[in-house]
Amino acid sequence: MKRFVLLSVLLCIVEYVLAVEPTPRAVNTFYAGMQRLQSAGADEAADIKREMQACFYASDINGINLPNDFRHFDADRNSISHDDDSLQASTYVIKLIQYINRDRNMQVKCNVMGNNKVGMLPDFREGKATWSDACVISYVDKTYSLGSVSKQFLDTVWTWIPTGKISRLINGNSVKPNTRSIESMMIDAALAYGRKDYEKAYNIFDEIHKIDKENLEACYYLGLMTYWQQGCKKRFGKRHKQVAKEYMQLVLKSYSPHRSIFDVNYNIREKARQVLDLWNNPDQIF
Repeated sequence: MKRFVLLSVLLCIVEYVLAVEPTPRAVNTFYAGMQRLQSAGADEAADIKREMQACFYASDINGINLPNDFRHFDADRNSISHDDDSLQASTYVIKLIQYINRDRNMQVKCNVMGNNKVGMLPDFREGKATWSDACVISYVDKTYSLGSVSKQFLDTVWTWIPTGKISRLINGNSVKPNTRSIESMMIDAALAYGRKDYEKAYNIFDEIHKIDKENLEACYYLGLMTYWQQGCKKRFGKRHKQVAKEYMQLVLKSYSPHRSIFDVNYNIREKARQVLDLWNNPDQIF
């Protein structure tokens, strides 16, 4: 009896802790969009589709890979992607539009059970070295009813805080996520940084930079870590500050003061500009 009471108390504590962290906007938009589709007209469904697809990292190039939940339903058997383990986010949303809104043969129930923050990133505020939160993990109870079959999924959703985009989604019916994707590598780097395993975090950011020279986030984090010699003390010797400035200059190559604040890289460019100004003028107050 005492053991049961203790377990109940622990579960209540866990639920309370998870409930304290608010659900990211992208997660709310994605799952609420599924339910809105059940009663939406054609025009509204088109708007919902755009909103849902925009929730994901790399949404401009079809988004991240999601578990192919539809392969568990006979109603999807004639689809060319039915046997695939995963679907690009854009394709996944299109299938939801088809089954929920156009064919009207799919019902959805979703409940966000809780959220918690994980991982850290190097950051710079008020002229000082600091850190910022990296990810919010959301736990979602989701049930799809398609045709005569209902199936429950427990989604674990990773939202990348700097961009507000969903960067990873897995559930018990999915294959192991692609750990070589840029979004997964960024998460792994942030988890390592949060554990103060700076060498591993630095190596991952460096690998991302080599794979994708356009990834301004990785370049910015490399600049900060190089300047502070986190995870790279033996790499550059006395040149570390100059190398750090070169990373920041790479970030600023595409900087424009007139660029829209809705550009996902806007904040990174702004931060890089401020950091470089302070590094070049350490006695000046900005």
